[in-house]
Amino acid sequence: RQYEPRQAVYAKDLMSAPVTAVSQEVSVGEARKLLEDYRIRHLPVVNYDQRIVGLISDRDLILRDESKKVEELMSRSLIVAQAKTRLQEMALTMVLQKIHSIPIVDEEYRVIGIVTSDDLLQSVFKNPQVDFWA
Repeated sequence: RQYEPRQAVYAKDLMSAPVTAVSQEVSVGEARKLLEDYRIRHLPVVNYDQRIVGLISDRDLILRDESKKVEELMSRSLIVAQAKTRLQEMALTMVLQKIHSIPIVDEEYRVIGIVTSDDLLQSVFKNPQVDFWA
């Protein structure tokens, strides 16, 4: 049997794009509606310059005052990646940091995509020929 090299997988191969993001001035009620309308669980939070400043999840919004601003609840300690980040590194980071999404940013920290733990699991089953650990 001949050895066939396997292709490495990168964030750009799996990320969802374009990404729905919100301003830090958006209310909890507006953010919750976006999550429901788009059937997503994570929203990158961006500043006036469209650079990422936080992340908010559906869990962050549970039983919260609808009039509060997203910036009051968002996670500010961010883990982001670039399009060329290997999926192995992202998967390990998600497991070790106990997170479920990693925003993908360009060189100026503008959000260009997002990879979630669901994306990783779906890829394992949809692409068994791809070696995530190459």
